[in-house]
Amino acid sequence: MAHAAAHEFEMNANAVVKGQVLIVATSCNAFGNSGVPTGLWLSELAEPYWALHDAGYDITIASPAGGAVPIDPTSLEGDAKTPDAARMLADDEAWLALACTVKLGEVDHATFYDAIVLPGGHGPMYDLALSELGDLLTQAAAAGCCLVASQDNSRFDEDGAGPGLDDYEPVPDDNPEAAAYGASQDVSEAATAAEEEEEEGEELFGDNFMRDYQAKSGMDSYESAGLDNDVTEGGYEEQLAAVRMAEEALDADDDAGRRGRKRMPGALEVAGDDEDAELGVGLDLANAKGKVSEWLDNEPVAAEVKHQFRRFLRTFPEPGGSGKLYAKAIESMVLANRQSLEVDWRHMHQLEGMKAVAAACADAPRKVLRLFDAAATEFVMSEVPSFADIHSAVHVRITGLPVDDSIRDLRTWHLGNLIRVRGVVTRRSGVFPQLSVVRWDCGRCGTVMGPFPTTGDSLDGAKPRACVACQAKGPFSVNASETVYQNYQKLTLQESPGSVPAGRLPRSKEVILLDDLIDCARPGEEVEVTGIYCSGYDTHLNARNGFPVFSTHIEANYVAKAADAWAAAALTDEDRKYINALAKLPDIAARIQSSIAPSIYGHEGIKMALALSLFGGVDKQPTDSHRLRGDINVLLLGDPGTAKSQFLKYVEKTAARAVYTTGKGASAVGLTAGVHKDPVTREWTLEGGALVLADKGVCLIDEFDKMNDQDRVSIHEAMEQQSISISKAGIVTQLQARCAVIAAANPVDGRYDPGRTFADNINLSDPILSRFDVLCVVRDIVDPVQDQRLAEFVVGSHARSHPDAAADEAAAEAAAGAAAVGPGATAFTGAVLESVRAGGALPQALLRKYITYAKRFYRPSMSQNEFGSLQQVYARLRKESYRSGGLPIAVRHLESMIRMSEAHARMHLRERVTQDDVNVAIRVMVESFISTQKYSQQRELSRQLRHFIVTGADFHALLLHLLRELVREERNNMRLLGNMDDAITVPCRCLEDKAREANIADVPGFYQSPMFSGAGFALDRSQGLILSRPGSLRSSTSGAAPGRAGLLPRAALPGAGRRALRVCAIAEPAAKPASKSGAMSPIQTEVQQKLRYLLGKTKGFDTHDIYQGTAWSVREHLIDSFENTHDYWEQQDPKFVYYLSAEFLMGRSLLNTVYNLGLGGEYGAALQKMGYKMEEVADEEHNAALGNGGLGRLAACFLDSIATLDLPGWGYGIRYKYGMFKQLIKDGYQAEVPDIWLTEGNPWEVKRHDIRFEVGFSGKTVTDKGKTTWTPGEKVVAVAYDNPIPGYATTTTSNLRLWDAEAVNEFDLTSFNAGDYEKATEEKERAAAISAVLYPNDSTPEGKELRLKQQYFFVSASLQDVMARFRAKHGDDWKLFPEKACFQLNDTHPTIAVAELMRLLIDNEGLDWEAAWSITTKCVNYTNHTVMPEALEKWPVRVLAKMLPRHMEIIEIINAGWTKFLEDKYAGLKAAEREALVERMSIIQENPWVKDEMQVNMAYLAVVSSSAVNGVAYIHSEIVKADIFNDFYKLFPEKFQNKTNGVTPRRWLAFCNPPLAKLITDTLGSDSWITDTYELAKLKPYATDKAFQEKWRAVKQSAKAKLAAMVKDLTGDDIPLNALFDIQIKRIHEYKRQLMNVLSIIQRYKDIKAMTPAQRKNVVPRVCMIAGKAASAYDMAKRIIHLVVKVGDLINTDPDTKDLLRVYFLPDYNVSAAEVIIPASELSQHISTAGTEASGTSNMKFQMNGCLIIGTMDGANIEIAEESGKENMFVFGVDADDVPQLRKERKNLKTDPRFDAIMADIEGGMFGDKEYFKPLVDSISNMKVGNDWFLVANDFASYLEAQEEVDKVYRDQDEWTRRSIVYTAGSGKFSSDRTIVEYAKDIWHVQPLRPPPVAN
Repeated sequence: MAHAAAHEFEMNANAVVKGQVLIVATSCNAFGNSGVPTGLWLSELAEPYWALHDAGYDITIASPAGGAVPIDPTSLEGDAKTPDAARMLADDEAWLALACTVKLGEVDHATFYDAIVLPGGHGPMYDLALSELGDLLTQAAAAGCCLVASQDNSRFDEDGAGPGLDDYEPVPDDNPEAAAYGASQDVSEAATAAEEEEEEGEELFGDNFMRDYQAKSGMDSYESAGLDNDVTEGGYEEQLAAVRMAEEALDADDDAGRRGRKRMPGALEVAGDDEDAELGVGLDLANAKGKVSEWLDNEPVAAEVKHQFRRFLRTFPEPGGSGKLYAKAIESMVLANRQSLEVDWRHMHQLEGMKAVAAACADAPRKVLRLFDAAATEFVMSEVPSFADIHSAVHVRITGLPVDDSIRDLRTWHLGNLIRVRGVVTRRSGVFPQLSVVRWDCGRCGTVMGPFPTTGDSLDGAKPRACVACQAKGPFSVNASETVYQNYQKLTLQESPGSVPAGRLPRSKEVILLDDLIDCARPGEEVEVTGIYCSGYDTHLNARNGFPVFSTHIEANYVAKAADAWAAAALTDEDRKYINALAKLPDIAARIQSSIAPSIYGHEGIKMALALSLFGGVDKQPTDSHRLRGDINVLLLGDPGTAKSQFLKYVEKTAARAVYTTGKGASAVGLTAGVHKDPVTREWTLEGGALVLADKGVCLIDEFDKMNDQDRVSIHEAMEQQSISISKAGIVTQLQARCAVIAAANPVDGRYDPGRTFADNINLSDPILSRFDVLCVVRDIVDPVQDQRLAEFVVGSHARSHPDAAADEAAAEAAAGAAAVGPGATAFTGAVLESVRAGGALPQALLRKYITYAKRFYRPSMSQNEFGSLQQVYARLRKESYRSGGLPIAVRHLESMIRMSEAHARMHLRERVTQDDVNVAIRVMVESFISTQKYSQQRELSRQLRHFIVTGADFHALLLHLLRELVREERNNMRLLGNMDDAITVPCRCLEDKAREANIADVPGFYQSPMFSGAGFALDRSQGLILSRPGSLRSSTSGAAPGRAGLLPRAALPGAGRRALRVCAIAEPAAKPASKSGAMSPIQTEVQQKLRYLLGKTKGFDTHDIYQGTAWSVREHLIDSFENTHDYWEQQDPKFVYYLSAEFLMGRSLLNTVYNLGLGGEYGAALQKMGYKMEEVADEEHNAALGNGGLGRLAACFLDSIATLDLPGWGYGIRYKYGMFKQLIKDGYQAEVPDIWLTEGNPWEVKRHDIRFEVGFSGKTVTDKGKTTWTPGEKVVAVAYDNPIPGYATTTTSNLRLWDAEAVNEFDLTSFNAGDYEKATEEKERAAAISAVLYPNDSTPEGKELRLKQQYFFVSASLQDVMARFRAKHGDDWKLFPEKACFQLNDTHPTIAVAELMRLLIDNEGLDWEAAWSITTKCVNYTNHTVMPEALEKWPVRVLAKMLPRHMEIIEIINAGWTKFLEDKYAGLKAAEREALVERMSIIQENPWVKDEMQVNMAYLAVVSSSAVNGVAYIHSEIVKADIFNDFYKLFPEKFQNKTNGVTPRRWLAFCNPPLAKLITDTLGSDSWITDTYELAKLKPYATDKAFQEKWRAVKQSAKAKLAAMVKDLTGDDIPLNALFDIQIKRIHEYKRQLMNVLSIIQRYKDIKAMTPAQRKNVVPRVCMIAGKAASAYDMAKRIIHLVVKVGDLINTDPDTKDLLRVYFLPDYNVSAAEVIIPASELSQHISTAGTEASGTSNMKFQMNGCLIIGTMDGANIEIAEESGKENMFVFGVDADDVPQLRKERKNLKTDPRFDAIMADIEGGMFGDKEYFKPLVDSISNMKVGNDWFLVANDFASYLEAQEEVDKVYRDQDEWTRRSIVYTAGSGKFSSDRTIVEYAKDIWHVQPLRPPPVAN
């Protein structure tokens, strides 16, 4: 026909292959009313049908009439009975295809088909088909569809223009390699397409579409490479003839084998019959005949693809590992019950055998992915059969496709290909069933018609025009039972805002989600979609445009949230490795800060705030209904042009999830949520606004100030509660808005007015401002210097950003062998790590990964100490906000600081918040608070709050200290090895490790600081070394120790061995034979010179002589260091802390001094060569009798730490001549004798004859013209004795200055000459009494006066000394005094310092009262050490007025002002209530025990006058606030702090227990634990190591042997070493309950006595030792001592028990005794009544030495239990909260029968002296006499149970040893170094200042 011949068809080589074939049935006359097709129709249809069906093609059958009914085989005619026809009827699948015949006129989307087959025919139906095929064939040609007509169809091919079967030749596909993927696209066409007009849908052809098919000579030529014919030059014709002959033979075979079946198109032919295909011979898609999709339809090829893919899943290796990547991925998928298996396309393309498959996946994704799914499903089901119970299939998701298409550039050549696009989800439909294939019922005859495939959301294009049976025009209804539905979801994906060309509207595409991809993305999210680009006929678009238009969509295969680093670029093990390496950088927080918006100059505070917000705090949910947010909100307010919006844009690209919006024109609904009617379903739907879309991310709001008030109010709930409540249109729900809000706003008048507060500069209410954690003010200030720097930065930034410059820089780095690390880096590498280490910024993509990793895996927690710091800051800020009238500070701001602390900890990937994290949070909060104030107030606030702002520069001095410590260690090691000439080098990493341990991050800043270079250090970055000046030895004795020449060179030693040299020297000098001959070392020479010239001895030395010579020799080195330190500090003029304490229990000094000076090895070797051991020599030293118990020992530890930490600080006290007393036990009773320790002088002190101050007592005061003058009635002279305190491994030597009292007139010659010899020395004796004895008995009036004299004496002398030094340096500028001096009152003993400082400032220096009071309250700080009433001193007014009349007047004035303040403060209370409160808080009060006597409460005076008040353990500090000083705490909460005590690890572990110290050092490989006890935590993994336990027990056993020797010396008894050593060493006091210990020993004795010999074999032997002094006036304590002695006398001599139980009271307990007892102890008792022990420090010493504790939850026991595990402690007794009530109920207590029996035994005289013991028994058992105030009876039964548990655990030595190791490992917190650092930072505000080394 002319109509058909008018169409010319050409084959399109670029046609998209889909494997869809349309067969047009044209030969039948009609179905007719019977619906039976003719035989001709069926026979001609069967042959092409089966050819295509067997090849695996998708077939559609169309006829002009359409529709079909079941065929009756008996009615078939002629050819219809052929085998193929019969097969068609017999095959269910074929019958289904036949039954689904569609009407030809409705097949108008020909682009869906790859081939249209017309089998041929004749008759009216054929003519009708040709007429209806007109438009269809036009579309087919335009789409490159091939037409296949029968050979005998002359009518169709009558003009010779139509392509017959013989005209068709297969066309090979392009090479599908990824490198060439999409490269065949014409660049000019793509550029032109980018300018197309914006329309919905795409026009697939137009007026000029034929231009696409014009001949192009440049592109129509083909290279021979890749062709399957092997054509050689000159042989083309011959080979072509051979090919034709082969084809003819094949045709003949086909004709014979297929029973006359007509030849099919070459494009649809397979390589051979299925049975001939060989599986596994290898795939070569690049050289395959025909199109890839057609080739894949070959069953063997498909099977091979599946086989290759299964092998790929099974064998692909894990990068950098030994495992199989996808085996692990499948395991993870199964464990997570997921269906999707993500496969990286690049991994497939890496393998040679999979390259062709990967290419096919990109070019023919629909078929390949179907094969992949099948292969993956089979593989998973075979490996995990149970997976089938959960899911029926596995879906392979292709990731890593190496293309990046844009929505705007998608064209027809993308159709059917795998594409990857990115955009923002703007709309998401619900998940609902959609019609896939619809069938219709005829309403007239009931015939079922269809199936009709649907398109779009309408049925208009899928509805029949007439019934095929009755030809009725309707009505038709959907047949619901036979209509096919599918569940799917549709997304609208819109171009990302940043990718839309200027002036254009964003374009969008529909994305179809199926299977488990449903709900994978939400509106507002930016996603990356990998999927198949599909097309479909759209009736709506056709009607709208008036011509055929096909809609396009993307069928998603993989969806990744582009903004989610875990979805778009899942972190690899390599990423985690580098992230953790970055976190170890000390300054990683600073690096992260500098990485925030690096293109913006300055604004460091804003960058830190944004960094904190990105990392976020830890969200908490204390209850099910209450949640505490962890997100950090930030508001930027400032002048225009200050980069506020740029900051927001940077955060948008950096945050793992961010939504950017603006307040300008925004409504509350747009920001929160709203209810709308869905345009598709017409249902009400809930749509989230920006805050909801940003859930678990960041919401960025620009122009925040442009919102109206109503809209601002609506986001209050969202910002604080992080939820949004909705109640509208029947929808009542709550949406989550768990996001940080970062907002930017402009001031109300355009520019920020510093004369107004922050709130006045912005039109926001206080409630909404309080929702922001950080407020940042950004001002555009004209500053020539800063402007110049800004200009240089901007110019440099632009220059660096230029493409040419970037390329040149990368080339230069590549030429230098360096890896370029640009801001666009997306993968972690070693180059990135090194770049950041060198100070470079972290690239944005990698910062995003770092943030995601930190937020996902780290939830840092905060300890009570850090909470305390924040509470103090909060209280101070709240106070200042009240005063300044600026931004109100609320509890939210305290929570903000907690969140910021946690965020900063996350930056370092820490599990625990450190003080450094808290410091940063405090600094950010304080700076934020100050910046919001008026300019007039900012300066004053900055000054007042400057101590809260701790920056990296503040730690430079401490870093210098750490560096010098490392250098000193290296020098000591070199000295031991005889090498003193080389320059000292320290690896940078060593300092960085130390800095990290000290929570210091700014090490690079330290390297660049003047302090670093000024101290003589240089940095070699290339080698990573710090260089120090050679020869800077501290000691003037530089000779090497003799005999060291035989040692290996230091370089030959392993690192751990080199580090261990020092501790080995401490633990034990190198073994040397005792010899007094041979060449002497310099140390020997020094010692012998001292013996000769100081002692006058040249021979006949005894050990005491050697001690004296050694001590005086060491003293010289000590004095050199002390003078060097003193001179340097005087020159630098730092702020000092002065520690005022009535006692300092220093112990022996020799060992501590030589080890701290680093001279232990040299002196040990020298003494050994002289024939002496260091320990034996040290034992000759008297203990300095300057203290009694824990208070003095703590003060000594503090001085050691102050010096070790290089803090400018001195101690001040009294030089007691006789100490407290020397304790003897005579006849079982305590006897006190003088402790004469200064008989032979003290080598460790230096008398300063020139430092003398007069101190007056008594007398009278006279006031004249407003000036008061005090004339003392008695005067003494305070003379200074300096005791240098060396720090460990440092050049710092601090000082303890003690005062000795001397008479003004030492000798009255007149009286002497008159014969009155007593009067001649009376004044001298009276003065000497002041400094004679520690704590004289104050039970008499004279004793009270002497105690008061002592306290005032040393306080006055100390203050005069400090003020004299200040005056010499600064003159009369007393306002500067608080910046140069602070005084720490160690308990109430020095409290008179308040009145004395006031007196000196007013009377001596002429200051007025207000100025003096201001100075005093800034300088004085008070530490409370006890809750015991007797320790809270109260001096009778009469005594104070008599001894210190002027001071009493000053105290009265202070009290008057104080009570007036209270009355004004509480004016609102009722009069009676107010009076009671004022009286309760008055400093001067009535004495409730003495009628008409007023007394001064010294503790109240200290609290009122001090800048800070602290307790010494957490529970104690809480009692202080809740009980002792509760009224004061309510008034001044910011004053009160906790500073948990600590002990020096040098004396109490390293020096007193050398074997254990050596074991720890050997195990840890370093002795750094000596200055950083947190290193001890590394012992925990060894706690269960059997070999290590054996070593641990051996160390303990050697210590027990040493203690046993001491006991034998004292008692003559040999004690069993297999026994449990049970120790209680404390000051004897009822609240410490030594009595309860004794009672339990009695019960144990009775139990053993009652046992049979067989039962006794199971008893754990125990040696119980008790030691401590009872105050001379403490009668009850003395009775307890006597009871201990008497019980021991009985038990130790009883033959039934002496092998199983021993009891000893060890007399005259002191430091030296403790140094032997503590290392040997296995169980220590800390059993005070809960709530009575302030802290205790002996428990810390025991813990460090691995001794287990039995105790109550009192004092530091609580914190020890936290650190070492409460389960490892033997805890008993009532809680502190229950004690008050139990005391009230004590008389009604039903006591334990065992307790009653023991009381009866004591009263009955079982231990003798029953009358002496009666008051002791009555105090705890006879409630008519005593009240058992310390609840001995209450806790007795619980105590015995705990003791039974002790026995049980001790029997299991492995468990006991494990606990012992855990104790030591958990003792890190209890170093006095940590305590002093907290004092220095929080209270004293002093900085480390290490002096340079002593010059040689």
